[in-house]
Amino acid sequence: GGNSVILKVAITAQADPVVFSFLRDVGGAACLLLACRFNGSLMWPRPEHHSAFIALGVLGVYISMMFQTLALVYVTPLNAALLQPSQPVLTTFFAALFGVEALQANTLHGRLKLGGVLLSATGAVCTVYWSSQQGGGGGGTADDSVAGASVASPPSTAPRLVVGNALLVVQCVAGALYQLIQKHLLTTADYPPLLVAAYGYLVGAVAVGLVLPVCSLETASWAFLWQSRTAAAGLAYCILMTSA
Repeated sequence: GGNSVILKVAITAQADPVVFSFLRDVGGAACLLLACRFNGSLMWPRPEHHSAFIALGVLGVYISMMFQTLALVYVTPLNAALLQPSQPVLTTFFAALFGVEALQANTLHGRLKLGGVLLSATGAVCTVYWSSQQGGGGGGTADDSVAGASVASPPSTAPRLVVGNALLVVQCVAGALYQLIQKHLLTTADYPPLLVAAYGYLVGAVAVGLVLPVCSLETASWAFLWQSRTAAAGLAYCILMTSA
């Protein structure tokens, strides 16, 4: 719950969203790999599972986390948080589609599960819609500009909502698929949970790192680390509390 708020505060405090995402993934990977080392679960993934770990990192860390950070340049934390209940809806759909978990719509349990996730998602969509109609769902005023951000903000509220929510939709789809790949690695391959999380973050950090050269970043893009205590504290929160 605090993730969207802390991210928005950090970005408003001049944190570059791409650099922030990269450092968060590196920090999360380092913490989790150290934890694996200390509890004796550190091992290399088997070759037949390399593609699954790559998909895990790209979907769950690179797309899911970086796109949410980028979306918060354009929309409010409430808007971002309210779209997250779409993930269990999408996870339920993809699990049934790929045969991972049957929907069991002919049972009371299945109908209650389906009704619960649909009700949650419908409530979120309605809240975002009504908030935008009342002028409260946009990305903020012109005073909310992000100094040094890699992504330029659209000039008006409507484009901000479209861009921000499009990024969030892609993020939620990637997050739903991430859950299924995690389940596959934890059950069929019997990897320790910490190891799965650690390598997911490691692949995600590498993926974001590959994007850095094409973002035309300057020294100022990294300056929030020593110029803004608020942004640096936000990074530490996201590494320790949300990621690791």
